[in-house]
Formats: sequence, C-alpha cells, structure tokens
Amino acid sequence: MSSSDTNSAAWLDAPGTPFVVREAPMPPTPASHEVVLRIHAVAINPIDSHRQKAGMYTPSYPYILGFDAAGTVVSFGNEVKGFTAGDKVIALTDEYITHLSSHSFFQRFAVTGNRPLCKIPDGLKFEDACVLPVGVCTAAGMLFEKESLDLEWPTLDKDVRATRNHDGEIVVVWGASSSVGCSAIQLLRAAGYRVLASASKRNFDLVRECGAEAVFDHSEADCVDKVCKWIEDKKLQLAGVLAVLINPDVHQKCAQVAQRLPGNKFVSTSLPRGIVPEPDLGEGIKTSNCLGTSQRDLLEYMWNEWMPKALELGQLKCLPSAEVVGQGLEAVNHACEVMSKGVSGKKIVVSDI
Repeated sequence: MSSSDTNSAAWLDAPGTPFVVREAPMPPTPASHEVVLRIHAVAINPIDSHRQKAGMYTPSYPYILGFDAAGTVVSFGNEVKGFTAGDKVIALTDEYITHLSSHSFFQRFAVTGNRPLCKIPDGLKFEDACVLPVGVCTAAGMLFEKESLDLEWPTLDKDVRATRNHDGEIVVVWGASSSVGCSAIQLLRAAGYRVLASASKRNFDLVRECGAEAVFDHSEADCVDKVCKWIEDKKLQLAGVLAVLINPDVHQKCAQVAQRLPGNKFVSTSLPRGIVPEPDLGEGIKTSNCLGTSQRDLLEYMWNEWMPKALELGQLKCLPSAEVVGQGLEAVNHACEVMSKGVSGKKIVVSDI
C-alpha cells in the first residue's frame, strides 16, 4: 500500500438501515497469520441481507459486512506462505470469528486470516470467482468433516471413479442449484461419488452441468418417492443426504430418503453448528449441522492444495453463475435488496469495488 491509498466501505449504521458509503480506516500492518487484500468484487449471501435488516450476529455499530470476495494480495504477515503481493485470490471472511469490521469485505481494503484463501488463475474474472468461497467452504464441511458425513476428500485424479471404490454409492443433494449445492456436486464428483440432486425445474441444466447424474423437481409432492425409486432401481447404497436448504420440511424429506434407502442414514444440514440445535429427524437418523469448514487439515487441503489446481484444470467451475447487479460499493444496497427477494440458480455479485 502506498501513502496515497485510501479506504472506503459500505457502512451499516443501525439495523434495518441502508448501507452508507464513506471513508474507512486503512488496514493495520497484518499480524503474522494475516493477509491484507484489495477487494475487487463481492458476492452477496443471504446472511448479508439478514444481518442488514435484523442486526443478527453484529457486535456493534457502525459496522461493515461482507463474506465472499475476490481481489489481490497487498501484504501479509511472516507466517503466511505461498502468496506474493499482486496474487489474484478468492477469500472467505473470518469476521465471524474476529468480530472486527476490518475483516469484512464490503470495502476496498480488508484483512483476513491466511485460511481460507485461494489463488485463482489469471484468466478468471474477479466477478466470476467470488461466487465460490461460502459455497465451497460450507459444502466441504457438510461432506468431509469428521462430525459430518466424513466422506473421502476430492482429488485431481481424472479417473477417480475407477481408482476409488465408490461407484456403488450415491449422495443425495437436496437444494442443488444454490452455491452450496453446486459446490457440493462438484466436490462429490471429484471425490469419486455419484450424485442425485433435487432442484427447481428451471435449474435442471445448471445442476447437470455441475455433475449430477439425475435431478428431480423438489416442488413435486412425490419427489421423495421418485428419488428413492431411482436409487433402488440402480441398486445403489446411500452415502448420505445433504439438506442444503434451511427448512424444517426439507429436513424431514431428507430424513425420509435416508430412512427408506440402504446405506448411511445420515442427513448433513447447513445450519450453523453450535448456534442452532440439530434437527430431530426421527429414530435411526443421524444428523449434524455445519456452516463452513472448521477442521484445520481439511481447510488447508481444500484451499491450499485442491482448489487452486482444480480451478486451473477446470475441474472446479464458478457455479452458479454470477449475476452482476451493479458496480462499486454504492451498489451493495441494491444487491442485498435483490438477495432478500429470493434468488435461484445464480449468485448476486457487485463488481469494481
């Protein structure tokens, strides 16, 4: 950073008020494990609009929000390895741990820990890349953490289905057109598992592009029956069910799938672990909550080893696609309003921060 650099942010001054763009402090010299980023594009998540309207999980005001970003590395502490100034990266905020506005991403310059942080290929646009962090991190936690489904991790091996013995296993992803769902399907395919998905009919092509072998319309009353029949006809074993959508009715439908099929009777939800109780899904059905990845070795593998190479090879695609609804921090209000009205099969993005 030069002495001429200035920071600005979309400040939230009180719950239920619009963001106001004004000057913000420049980040301090990063601690040994920290990285300072110049933010170029941000993706909007439901939690951002919820926090704006209700003030949830916000320690004080005025405050800065923002979970998903793509940008460039400015500086970093002496314990940070593998990055240089100018590297293009995607990042997931650690503000929910630090409770510091300087670590949120609705601003030009921000601080983050060195995990999760991932280099991206030069040819990948910031506005496309920023759709990934929350989706990948949450999906990885739901699938691979020991407290969740504890499945085998993704690999770069193109012949993974031949080299791993999972061809008779399938994972059901309920709500697959969301950013978490799209990430989950891609991670599962890279780990060698077969995937069946549910989504709205208009998003079937997106879900298939991610790698789902079959997809059913979860708005149909007999969707559970169709899912179970397809898997039974193929004589497959269930490796688990992902309840991506946060909805009690969805959780119960996922439990019905797990109850009726042979295999792992486990429903992994995207509810925040430690904050919301795990749902009661009936006798014999195991479950866990997981919003993000907290297992250190998994976090390091995903962000430092697998993701950068998977992006280069095209094994990991930036799906769902970005819908850029504005440029600059002034567009964050509109972007959060669009998100609050409901989004399906796309990720709302603000570019040119």
